[in-house]
Amino acid sequence: MARKRDEQVAGLIGRVTQADLEKLITQLQSYQTRNTYSRKNKNGLDQAADWAAKKLSDDGHVVRRDTWKSGVTPSVIAELRGTDDPDRLVVLGAHLDSRQIYYNSPTKRSPGADDNGSGSATVLEFAKIVSESRSKFKHTLVLCLFTGEEQGSKGSHALATRWKEEGLDIVGMINVDMIGFKMPLAPITFTLSKRSVDESLNNIVMQVVKTYIPKVATGYTTTCCSDQRSFYENGFPAVSIFETPGSTVINPHYHQPDDLLKYLDMEQVQLHGSAAMASAALLAEIVD
Repeated sequence: MARKRDEQVAGLIGRVTQADLEKLITQLQSYQTRNTYSRKNKNGLDQAADWAAKKLSDDGHVVRRDTWKSGVTPSVIAELRGTDDPDRLVVLGAHLDSRQIYYNSPTKRSPGADDNGSGSATVLEFAKIVSESRSKFKHTLVLCLFTGEEQGSKGSHALATRWKEEGLDIVGMINVDMIGFKMPLAPITFTLSKRSVDESLNNIVMQVVKTYIPKVATGYTTTCCSDQRSFYENGFPAVSIFETPGSTVINPHYHQPDDLLKYLDMEQVQLHGSAAMASAALLAEIVD
């Protein structure tokens, strides 16, 4: 299926715009911090998660909050029920929380435009274009904005572990974490993680890129770690999309108070995000 261009999938990602993604990242970086432990902050993760949940709900998705620990902001989960086989799930996820170099500071400025406003914006943009296009899928589409990633993928681990215990059938989990930064003269390179991922699903996503975004270069990273690991370790096929190939994070603003939109390459965010969306639409099997 990934080798053959589906015009419905192509039309879906054709709706993705850099301007819309910029607006979403601008909103996300406007909070003082999105640190997981910023619950008492009046401009923190609670407010960001409430805004994201309302946006998903306004786009017509069924939204719930997933509490994984008392006293911290719950993850945001949205669903679009499948038409033919709704008990099979396709997950598109990103972490909503941010951190500064101060690991658990609930107050230090932590805008997290790249880490992970870029991934969160991808999930929110996909929710919007699915709604606007009135797209339907055979399988249930689950959109996740996790909290607690910066503390060791706590939110996604709790969810994936519970889903394993419940025996849920997950076709695949696509994680999007940091897709906005590249060095000024470097080419845009669509990158997948090589760690804690399903090799077969990696191959499918790479084929999706070749089919729908054929001009972009591709590569792999061995950096660690993100929410796909929670699903992979619980036996679910999972992949993770990243901004640059290699073995390290090259963004000098990573976990800093100046992780801001102005340092991101929005063409790259659009292309990486489009690849994630096309992969999710393919796995969920878009309905004619």
